[in-house]
Amino acid sequence: MDWIAAILTITSCELLTRKLWYGWIVGLLNQAVWYYVSYSNGLYGMFALTIALTCMSVRALIRWRREAQA
Repeated sequence: MDWIAAILTITSCELLTRKLWYGWIVGLLNQAVWYYVSYSNGLYGMFALTIALTCMSVRALIRWRREAQA
């Protein structure tokens, strides 16, 4: 499962560097995988980090979509 999370992380980063807004969607889906990996392995610090990154990604996606509509 950690390999899937790694592949999704790389994919979302690549989509974002190409300035494709759905890179944020892939990134958010990726966070769900990281939640599972961190919780199932007892990596609670990583779980907290994933919560913070999810909040940051949601904020960035909202901001990006607003700027695209302007």
